[in-house]
Amino acid sequence: MIFQNFIKKSYVTSIRFFSLILKFLFILFLSKNISVELFGEYGYLTSLIFFFSLIIGFEAGTLEARRIIDCKSKSEESAIYFNLIVDTLFMWLFCSIFLVLFQLEIRPFIMVLILLIALFESLNTELKKILISKNLNLFSSYIDLIRVSLWSIIFIVHFYFFKSNIIEFELIFLFFFIASSFSFTLILLKLQPKFNLSYLKLSHTFIEKKKKIFPFFLYGFILLFYEIVGRFILKYYNLQYDLGIYTFYSSLIFSISLFIWSFNVSFEHSKILKLFSDQSYNLAYLKVKNLIIKSIIIFFILSIFLIIGIYSIITYFDLLNYKINFYSLTLFFIIPLLNILDTQFNYFLFGHKKDMAIGFISLISIIIFIFLFFLFEIHSFIKVLELINLSFATSLIIKIIISIFYIKKYANN
Repeated sequence: MIFQNFIKKSYVTSIRFFSLILKFLFILFLSKNISVELFGEYGYLTSLIFFFSLIIGFEAGTLEARRIIDCKSKSEESAIYFNLIVDTLFMWLFCSIFLVLFQLEIRPFIMVLILLIALFESLNTELKKILISKNLNLFSSYIDLIRVSLWSIIFIVHFYFFKSNIIEFELIFLFFFIASSFSFTLILLKLQPKFNLSYLKLSHTFIEKKKKIFPFFLYGFILLFYEIVGRFILKYYNLQYDLGIYTFYSSLIFSISLFIWSFNVSFEHSKILKLFSDQSYNLAYLKVKNLIIKSIIIFFILSIFLIIGIYSIITYFDLLNYKINFYSLTLFFIIPLLNILDTQFNYFLFGHKKDMAIGFISLISIIIFIFLFFLFEIHSFIKVLELINLSFATSLIIKIIISIFYIKKYANN
């Protein structure tokens, strides 16, 4: 049994690692074939997708992933899936109208694709949280492979097969849309929900549900915020070249936190939640502690290989326009480290259902960032990185202090 689990874990990890390799190849392909400024524009457009998908998804899957563990029947599970999808569609319609009225300087066809991709990426992201809670890690890794990276390799093959001279963003996002919608279809086929309109007649209204989820939304917002806000700031100040540099390194380095979640955390996620649910607090604390130590070790090992890899790629493929000093590179690596620590210390609050505390810390983090934003004079991507790191580190310290308080409180019970 132990050997079988090891084989399964190794296989899932290899799929996720392969997915990241394909993603890196696509980043390399774009950086080699388009200008630094255009690559920055691509980063800005993809950030819009991630940001918009978070808003419409509203982190509903985080709460439902905890509820799904207690479901006793298929109809209870189906009600959760049904309402999550309906709520997401409603939010998508409302936010799409608002975003169109905002009149961003984006070509109409690309704007339509961005809205559609955001819808399916939101559904995929929230439903994937439920998949992991149901211990469907292998299937979840297949979904990530399709929606994150496989489509990009097919695009590269298409580019060279038809001997195209120009990379069109419209075609890139069309491939992205097909992959995302196909992934959503596969998730529905796997979960096999039995939908019924009677599921809409729940005891709490749409607004009340959003109020309940709001702390998780704030938390999910702040994690994504720290990953993509740099691109928005650089776009706002029209630092297009710096935006290209920032997109190149953040696309490569920020993937570390995702890999560690896939390789290390996702396998323990349902076990940790079960220990908290059973009130086996000391065992839960021990598991989270070991998880944090293991994740930090993996982070530094990956960072060393990635630093060597990045400098080798820049030299071998003559991408000297993307070369930066070691201080700037270090600032990029600090962000995923803070992300990893933040998500894992969050178990101490999430497991004890201290949802308001999670929301409060996230709100404080946003306030700190806004305060520092007006203090910093932004003239390069380096200043943006310093701003993000200082704000993120401050909120993490607050979370650790509050987590220690609850650990001491519940460990004695």
